[in-house]
Amino acid sequence: MMKIPGASGKTAGGSAPTLGIVGRLGGVGARPAYIGMVSDADGAVVALAAAYKIAEMSKRGDILPGDVTLTTHICPNAPTRPHKPVPMMDGVADRYI
Repeated sequence: MMKIPGASGKTAGGSAPTLGIVGRLGGVGARPAYIGMVSDADGAVVALAAAYKIAEMSKRGDILPGDVTLTTHICPNAPTRPHKPVPMMDGVADRYI
């Protein structure tokens, strides 16, 4: 989990609301069955992209009012299960939540 403090968020002693971003699923690859990124990666990708963007904004002085908490699960070789017409990703994140 990553917390990015806001200008008047709870970590700074303020009362601005906290934004939580949860990247669900997290299976980014299905090696060795398939090569490349899979569709279940969208939750992890969005959480990481949001963390990067908010961190870049902070470096430039654009600090959000409230804290932002981000979390995700990244699994580079998520299991697949048989399904027609194509195999489906098995839910790796449900095991941890």
